[in-house]
Amino acid sequence: MKKRFIIVLLLLAVFGFTLQSCRNDLLPDHQETYDNSNQFKLYSKIITLNESKHKSKLISELQKAENDLKKTKRFVAGKTIDYDNFTIDTDHIVFMENGSHYHTYTFRIIRNNQEENTPIENLVFTPLSDGTYKKLLIAYNFTLQEKKILMNGGHVNTKGKSTVTELGVGILPQVLGKGSTQSCGYVAAEAYTWCSEGVHHNGETDCSADEQSHLITVLLYVCTSVDDGSGSGGGGGSSTGDCGGGDGPPITWVCPDPKVLTGPQQPGSDLGDGSCYGVPTNPNVGGGSNNGDPCAKASIPVNIVNTLLHAPTISTELSALENHAKNDHYEYGTAIISTSTTPIAQDPYSSNDLNDPGHVSISIPSVGDLLAMAHTHPNHGASPPSAKDLYVTLQSAKERPTFQASFVFSSNGTKYALVVTDRIKAEAFLAAYPFLANTTNEGRIFNKNYAVGSDFNTIYNYYMQGSLPSYSGSSQNDGMESAYAHILEKYDTGISFAKTDVNGNLKPLRSVSFQYEIPASGGKKITGYRAEPCP
Repeated sequence: MKKRFIIVLLLLAVFGFTLQSCRNDLLPDHQETYDNSNQFKLYSKIITLNESKHKSKLISELQKAENDLKKTKRFVAGKTIDYDNFTIDTDHIVFMENGSHYHTYTFRIIRNNQEENTPIENLVFTPLSDGTYKKLLIAYNFTLQEKKILMNGGHVNTKGKSTVTELGVGILPQVLGKGSTQSCGYVAAEAYTWCSEGVHHNGETDCSADEQSHLITVLLYVCTSVDDGSGSGGGGGSSTGDCGGGDGPPITWVCPDPKVLTGPQQPGSDLGDGSCYGVPTNPNVGGGSNNGDPCAKASIPVNIVNTLLHAPTISTELSALENHAKNDHYEYGTAIISTSTTPIAQDPYSSNDLNDPGHVSISIPSVGDLLAMAHTHPNHGASPPSAKDLYVTLQSAKERPTFQASFVFSSNGTKYALVVTDRIKAEAFLAAYPFLANTTNEGRIFNKNYAVGSDFNTIYNYYMQGSLPSYSGSSQNDGMESAYAHILEKYDTGISFAKTDVNGNLKPLRSVSFQYEIPASGGKKITGYRAEPCP
């Protein structure tokens, strides 16, 4: 009997442990989020978007952030600062990880026509328990000397030098009662990362790890009670703590022992309870070895354009365009515009010029925002875009801030896209290599007497003359695709080249060089280039 009683007790203990384990798995609470045990080590490194294990989620979240930023205004020195012409840099991302359940991404915002004294603007993603990210917009007011220190890998104290805004929410004062309110905002604190070997975590200089321990900023959102003396519940302003930028009273609360979150926050939580747990980040001033990665630059813009290509609201018009590409002798085209939240397209049409079947003029509607243009390439011409197609894309990027891409629907079913990735660079290329001088045959081909045309035609002719073997079965297509991928990268045009895969999704193409020995040439070797899909 005694033995049976002991067995029952053991079974109950195991059952209780199982329940507790299930609770921890299914109901993560503050006990998990704020655990400060030794298993949590804060690491930091620089990555590209392509290197992120959360890439697919980040792409959709970055699109939301871009939309929110366009609605955001900041007030600096009596001036309204809009977010209308900007780029979110995905080539140089500050990634921080604290344990296996918490991480942040810090992106740099690049403004068009950015001046030397412009604040450093970052976008910080911190995860929420519903699978999305809270997005914090930070503007750092650094001196030129401080910017240089950061660019050289040094550390600058951010206390009192930044403004923090939560995108899509805004910060409002919380009324507590008669004559009192809460002043809420972000306070900047500091903490150390661990070195990449997990040995040092106090900024030791004698560390041999690839990523050394260094100071980072921890953003703590806190609220303090304020009596405004009016008996009316306080004013309508808000404060952003010692980070500055608000019109409410300053927050002087100091955390004695700042810590970094170890798990996603609940949506709507603000951590304004003096818990000393905050969001880790570091000023991202750009730079690094990944800035030249064409795949990283093209990733988000091409994904956005691919979503547009498959938008259900224009599927009828684009299906009609596909049929024209396969079955018609003339080029057909359409403009894709947005008049509200969804894209719409014109019914495809053609100029039907008997003397010029390989051309169509697309009329841009007077209402709505131009998102893209699409036209066909019949089977009597080349499948990839022409030189004129590139220059139309460049000119549209310059003149229309909402323009994203030019599509080419070829007769073999392939779709190409010239995608805008950097308007400033596109405009600079257009000025340096103007259309009339750099093209011939009414703009259809590049002029080989100028640098861009010479580079393009050298690669193209290698394939057409058999000096380089075709890799797809079409020397013409391989030559043009490889030449396009090369010149768009070499001349930093602000345009990326994309092509549909077997599933019909656009993938960026990159230029890959290789050494090739021409057969029966006595050992003559040439440098060849080929277009390959980005990984």
